[in-house]
Amino acid sequence: MKVTANFLYLSGSSFLFGGSAHALVHLLKMER
Repeated sequence: MKVTANFLYLSGSSFLFGGSAHALVHLLKMER
């Protein structure tokens, strides 16, 4: 159970990081 929760946490954090990075790139493209 603990392993599953840890896996979900890692996947969730990586998803949030990827989403924020994608949004940042989009904002940089809009600036130009």
